[in-house]
Amino acid sequence: VLGVLPALGREFSSEEDTAGGPKATILSHALWKQMFDGDPGLLGKTVLLRGEPYVVVGIMPEGYRPLVAADLWTPLRPSRNGEGGGTNYALFARIHSHSSRPEAEAEIAMLGQRILDQGERRDGALRGYEFEPLQRAMAQDIRKPLLILWSAVGLVLLIGCLNVAGLLLVRATGRTREIATRVALGGRAAVVRQMLTESMVLAFLGGLTGALLGWAGIAGLSTFALRDFGIWEELRLDWRVLLVTLAVSALTSLFFGLLPAMKVARANVRSGLTEGGAHGIAGGPSPWPRRALVLGELALGMVLLVSAGLLIRTFLHFRQLSPGFDPDHIVAASLSLQDARYSTKASITQLFDETLDRIHNIPGIESAAVGLSLPYERWLNMSFLRQKDVGTDAHPTITGLNYVTTGYFHTLRIPVLEGRVFDARDNAKSEPVAVVNRAFMQQYLEDEKVGTSILVSGEKLPRRIVGVVSDLQQHPGWGSAKPLLSQPAVYLPVEQFPEGWFPMIHTWFAPKWVVRTQVPRRRVVMEMQKAVEQSDPTLPFAWFKTLDDLRDTTLAPQRLNAALLGTLAGLALLLTALGVYGLIANSVVQRRREMGIRIALGASYSTIISSVTLPGVALAATGVALGGVLAMVAVRFLQSLVYDLSVLDPGTFVGVGIVLFGVACGASLIPALRMFRLNPAATLRDE
Repeated sequence: VLGVLPALGREFSSEEDTAGGPKATILSHALWKQMFDGDPGLLGKTVLLRGEPYVVVGIMPEGYRPLVAADLWTPLRPSRNGEGGGTNYALFARIHSHSSRPEAEAEIAMLGQRILDQGERRDGALRGYEFEPLQRAMAQDIRKPLLILWSAVGLVLLIGCLNVAGLLLVRATGRTREIATRVALGGRAAVVRQMLTESMVLAFLGGLTGALLGWAGIAGLSTFALRDFGIWEELRLDWRVLLVTLAVSALTSLFFGLLPAMKVARANVRSGLTEGGAHGIAGGPSPWPRRALVLGELALGMVLLVSAGLLIRTFLHFRQLSPGFDPDHIVAASLSLQDARYSTKASITQLFDETLDRIHNIPGIESAAVGLSLPYERWLNMSFLRQKDVGTDAHPTITGLNYVTTGYFHTLRIPVLEGRVFDARDNAKSEPVAVVNRAFMQQYLEDEKVGTSILVSGEKLPRRIVGVVSDLQQHPGWGSAKPLLSQPAVYLPVEQFPEGWFPMIHTWFAPKWVVRTQVPRRRVVMEMQKAVEQSDPTLPFAWFKTLDDLRDTTLAPQRLNAALLGTLAGLALLLTALGVYGLIANSVVQRRREMGIRIALGASYSTIISSVTLPGVALAATGVALGGVLAMVAVRFLQSLVYDLSVLDPGTFVGVGIVLFGVACGASLIPALRMFRLNPAATLRDE
């Protein structure tokens, strides 16, 4: 369907893709090279997966990047049993070349309706199937952020073009006599062609330099994008990107190079030859074209800076949220138990007890525990009913669920607000109990106290709530697009976790070992791995992280958006400052004779500097005001990326406005200070 066949061997057969069929696997090229040294004789041999032997039937080609990150594949064996009742699958289809998309959609809708009619409808949530183009489906989560970043790139390009147009105007001003002479000798068309050619050469050199810088930055960007944005295709600067870069450079430079060329076309040859450049084509009588360009730079810079400020403040807001526990000196490790040898509660709890006993004996370990999930992660979603709603028409409510061992709350130092947490008395033979967080009590049991009961989905006996703990920051699994928030949560002791849930839940979630220690992380990693190896040498930890690492992983998209847009905004601020600086510097050059006369007649240097600087200050104030209005419209497109903060946040607008105004005023003052070095006598003599 995807148009990619194994480089060696074959795909799965229909027999292997049915329940009870032969166990087969296909390896990625990277895994084949890394673990088996690229041995072609591996085909037909068995490898141990999830505690069971699987026959290797194929090796995927080098460079193949799957739609979902994987090192190997096993047959799906779809079934209507288990989670989702047969509806929890993604379908991929290639439309026949002789069929149209509407025909295919009609067919899949009919087949999908038949499946739904045979299955269980839950709250009317399942309504049908429909096709969506693969590229759009894969990119739906990153489409809007990328479009926003692309728009920001376009604004920076536009600011750069305005700068180039202004510089070309200044350059044309200094070439008054030359251009007038060329027009007199060869006509205006030849001079216009010359100036456009100069613009195109500038475009080619700038575009080529930018492409080289982009190529150099691909490695770093690719690392962040692949990890934070979930981009599965390799990022590279190929010929299409290069052509687009050069074409955009050429078109923009050609367009913005027309402004000085049009000035040339309207130039007065006689005055140009007689005045010899005293006023120039672009300056002297009419400075407003250049000022208008700088005003545009200021306004666009304000838009970018406000947008970046909102994303940066959003990221910092989530970074500064109270975690609800003590993250210092915590090391966490993940280990998959999607394994045939660990399908029963007895085998799982035995592994937990043995490994935790050994970890507790490691010097420097203060405490250790195991939980299905940790703070900053997405938790298992499970429905429940309040005890008073059992037997009524009330619908179950979704909440976050986590099984934990004794010591989980102590290790993470999660404050206990009411009642108690789990201890040795909460075993498989004792009364079913649960601990909930404050958000759960406030949202669902605000009129009840510790000691009330809830009925968790799939269980026959209610669970008594024995304690309330502080809220943790979690990555929401339902009901919100925020990266972190405090959601209602229920904790169950692992000894009382339903027997039949383990195989299904461990398909999606891997339990986490957490330790609080003063020992260096490297030593902890080695000792924890040894502790597990002594129980089962075939169980490796998948990763070791601190809780800050987990938080940073969850906030990675927000960090990347803020970093990229902030970088573009910083570049826009630099270009804007250069534009204002160039405007005032050009004014200083053009008005040297005037200033020399004024100083010779008794004007003070402070008066002269003020007269040169004030136009830049006025432009800065006008540009900030205009940019603020534009930003109020533009930031509405950031609504889905800004949380717990209004996109019209006054603090951001005022702060950015002050920074931009200050930078523009500074850029105006620096060239004006050259007037202190102005010698009136020498200036008049030179003129």
